[in-house]
Amino acid sequence: ISTGPVLYGTSVGQLVDVALSPVGVGNDNHDGSDGSNFGLSIELNLVNPTQVADSVADFSGVQGQNNWHYGYYDRSADLAGAGDGLYQASEFTPFPGGAGQGPWSDTNHWNGSTWDFNPPGAGTGNPPWTILSATSAHPNDNNPVPEHWAVRRWVSELNGVVELEGLFNNTSSGGDGTLGQIYLNGALLYEAATDGSTANFNLFAVVQQGDLLDFVVTPNAPDNDGNDGTAFNVTISAGQIVVPEPATLGLGIVGLAALGLRRRVRRA
Repeated sequence: ISTGPVLYGTSVGQLVDVALSPVGVGNDNHDGSDGSNFGLSIELNLVNPTQVADSVADFSGVQGQNNWHYGYYDRSADLAGAGDGLYQASEFTPFPGGAGQGPWSDTNHWNGSTWDFNPPGAGTGNPPWTILSATSAHPNDNNPVPEHWAVRRWVSELNGVVELEGLFNNTSSGGDGTLGQIYLNGALLYEAATDGSTANFNLFAVVQQGDLLDFVVTPNAPDNDGNDGTAFNVTISAGQIVVPEPATLGLGIVGLAALGLRRRVRRA
């Protein structure tokens, strides 16, 4: 173990490998009794962060307003089309219509306060229950089909590091919970089950103009979306990233991992 200077990366995409060797302090390379605690913790902070997005305050019935888009992923259609059933950024389907585009209907999924796939003509209380509100999301299971994952998308207008801080929380009781996921350009950054608990997240991502951050809620079990209402919020802040000075030992990296770098993921 080195107690020397903290290591700083210099470029996006630089790799840091943490390896465990059988060689001991006396250059003995036998691996008997070599079980070891092994891991890495990286602590990062933003200098003078500026909030650039707030999923609750920015919510609207207009696609693209404040760089937010609202829709879903039709997993049933993906599987029926010989797809892999795994979310890709290109499989995001925006809800049609929006505020000022007529009444809630099959061609306008904005009901005046929420994006709701189920228009009045489908019958009150009937699926699909694919819904996005300012503070929550609800997916639809595959019984009956279609299986929809509720997706809220933010499109970056900046180049640099952003910090994502928020939560997923299955607010209903009696169900099997949901999964909260975060993707950057289709690459999974974060996933947590919300089965009666709050999944708080706090992570970094390196973004470029036009990059897609998708915040997704899926049914935890594909055949049961009862009680799947899930509270959600996120704030996105931009700033210069720094590594705090370690008290004793540490490893810090600036500009590491083009797809994002997790910091302190908390569960309450």
